[in-house]
Amino acid sequence: MNSNTNNKIIELFYREKLVKRLVLTLEDQVEKNREIAIEILVIAIEKCGFKEEAQILLPAICNRMNRTPFPEQSEEVRVQLIELLDLALETEHGQFTAEISNVCNMLAKALLDQNPDMKNQAARFSGKLATTLGKRVGSYMKAITDSLTQNLAHQHSKVRRETMKGLRDVVVCKGAEPFVEGSTLAQLRFTSNDRSQDVRAEFYKVLFFWMTNMEIMYLRNYESPFVQFLLNGIADDKLDIGPQCITFLEEHGTRMKEALKALGEDEENEEMTSEEKDLLLQEENRKKAEAEVKA
Repeated sequence: MNSNTNNKIIELFYREKLVKRLVLTLEDQVEKNREIAIEILVIAIEKCGFKEEAQILLPAICNRMNRTPFPEQSEEVRVQLIELLDLALETEHGQFTAEISNVCNMLAKALLDQNPDMKNQAARFSGKLATTLGKRVGSYMKAITDSLTQNLAHQHSKVRRETMKGLRDVVVCKGAEPFVEGSTLAQLRFTSNDRSQDVRAEFYKVLFFWMTNMEIMYLRNYESPFVQFLLNGIADDKLDIGPQCITFLEEHGTRMKEALKALGEDEENEEMTSEEKDLLLQEENRKKAEAEVKA
């Protein structure tokens, strides 16, 4: 019997018989049995891919962490489950389409796990989910954004840094951009002044990414606070954040002018009378003042 035949037999056995038993074992009372079940699932996905079994496997994983207290009581197993989801997403992301809402609801709760390792793993997976599924998942990211925002205030600097990395891709995911408004934007003001140099450095890397990858409509909405962050960064005397912010701010002005020209808005402004320009400037200043008062 050749290797191809062996592989087909293994795949058939896995999908027809084994996977259902493994899913049931995820709820076994013995922690070691649950760990072994996950290890077998990892090997099976690596060997056989990730196909229709997703219809029972994804809901089963989500059910272990979709409410608090978590049905899955082991911190180590919870981390393994997120790693399993990561492998499944990388293997065949199309299988997640039908379970996007369920996965996102679970992930929002997993991000609030007390275990720092879980917070970090869930933050990384959030970013990967956003980049992999794109516009299909953006509108489901509200609760995830809120949980990531809470983790920006965590006592461990590594958690705060990994959280910023996760937010980097979540925020620019099409459909998720409006979720920055409110508590997330307020927390970012604190993060820009984080006591950890590494966290501040990561914050400005992410800010640069947002301001060069966010859709122009949303970038214009957030431009005022984003520019304030850049001005704040100029005064940072650690690392090379200050010079980077100065350079980026100059480049941003050029990019925005070109973007507005492409939209035909810059030409319209050039045709305004001086009186109209003054009125427009007054209105922009009024909105900025209102925003600052609310903040």
